[in-house]
Amino acid sequence: MTKIIKLLLIFLTTTSGIVFADVGKSDLKEIYELIDVGDYQNALEKHIWFHEESKKSPGMGGVRLSYALMSWVKLGEQYPKALTELKKIRDKNDSLLRSGKGNFSNFHDLSSINRELKESNLTVELFKYLDKNYVEQAKSYYHVVEPTLLEIKEYELCGKYIGNPVFKYESLRHNRESSLNSAKNYPKLNTPEHYRYIDKSYMTGVLNLLEILTALEREDEKTQVLERASNYFGYSEIVGQY
Repeated sequence: MTKIIKLLLIFLTTTSGIVFADVGKSDLKEIYELIDVGDYQNALEKHIWFHEESKKSPGMGGVRLSYALMSWVKLGEQYPKALTELKKIRDKNDSLLRSGKGNFSNFHDLSSINRELKESNLTVELFKYLDKNYVEQAKSYYHVVEPTLLEIKEYELCGKYIGNPVFKYESLRHNRESSLNSAKNYPKLNTPEHYRYIDKSYMTGVLNLLEILTALEREDEKTQVLERASNYFGYSEIVGQY
């Protein structure tokens, strides 16, 4: 009986021509190979599977919302159905968030998809809707949309959500330290590439904060942030810009 069940499971997972195993970077490689040989439908099915399953895999979040989405959009240029399916995921998240029932994962997915589709204006539109109707949710999602708001110089809206600038700076510093410690204890994250990503995230956060404070002429708070940053990582680069 056990043998029959195993054979049935193998059959169920291979009927589409793809074996779906534990998610990892090897799955992306398989998607690339499927696209290269023109097997677009199976590549799309694998993308849909990867997008959902990688939510459960530690260390795959960045890959899921960057390289995987880039590949998906590229597939859509050759196979329009792929873009249709990707937009369905985006629109489902949008509807959920507008109902006030969504969460951070929904907003992060939507924002990342819009970025790759070059439709970040839709993310801003949604955030402004949440700002008017669900302020607490908007507060939770703010740091995801902050770079996009800065690109269009929505400084007043940013100022509403940065909170206490000193506390925000300390949160950025704490997040860097926590991420570094986690990476040391998790082999998949203990790589030079991931450490560079951690440092870049910290630096970007600090520079964004200083840009907002400068634009809003909040000089005293800007000085406090710079003082806090003066004895920490990357200060010479930060002070060089401010």
